Amino acid sequence: MSGLAAAAPRRPKCVVLNLKRMDFDGRLDLSALRAAADVEAFDASPSDALILERVAGAEIVITKEMVLGGDVVARFPASVRCVIEAGTGYNNHDRGALAARGIVLRTCPAYSIEAVATLVLTHVLAFSASIYEQRRRLQAGDRRHFEDMDANIGTMPHFELAGKTLGLVGGNGAIGTRVGQLALAFGMRVLVSTRSGRCPAGCEVASLPALLEASDFVSVHCPLSDETRGLLGAEALVFIYPSSYVFNTARGAKRPGA
Repeated sequence: MSGLAAAAPRRPKCVVLNLKRMDFDGRLDLSALRAAADVEAFDASPSDALILERVAGAEIVITKEMVLGGDVVARFPASVRCVIEAGTGYNNHDRGALAARGIVLRTCPAYSIEAVATLVLTHVLAFSASIYEQRRRLQAGDRRHFEDMDANIGTMPHFELAGKTLGLVGGNGAIGTRVGQLALAFGMRVLVSTRSGRCPAGCEVASLPALLEASDFVSVHCPLSDETRGLLGAEALVFIYPSSYVFNTARGAKRPGA
């Protein structure tokens, strides 16, 4: 149809319900998102009434570590087609309620792999050199370890990581795999307890009791579910040596009202 301007492609409406949770330093650039959709962003949406008011007419809803319960999802307008968790995991959203409404749920599973894996190895390195204990003593005004090394030898553990064992509970996912790779680079032995029976290259599969009994460090990376809740309870902890260290960087339950 010569002489007629082509109609502009329709832009979906996108609402961000709690921008401050993801833009904590004020530096988040939404320009790419705004180029693809009509975006309305709110710092926080602290009530169900506000959530429902703000998603009116929206096709895409973006949240960050914010609970969307089934009672709220059931009252979503028919326009909502997709909910995006700007993080990893699905535990903050009622997946059954979303599926019942035909609403697709998407996450960003890769965004924190390096950050969390580096955090785990930071803890491993810090404990191997008693950094936390030295800091605690200095804050308390205790400088004996620094002023009389002979008298205080052995009061704080210092050891090399090569030859030590790191146990990964649920370590077959992206973050656990990366932690294993970093640990292997330090010459550590890496054990993995996983329901799939598979493990990353260079690591070894172990039952949970065997892993806990053999590990100098234990790092938890399994998602929170009915199967994993309380996994490292009293019955499991009896297998861990008193000198071992346990890190939990896995996803926990959402705090009510958070």
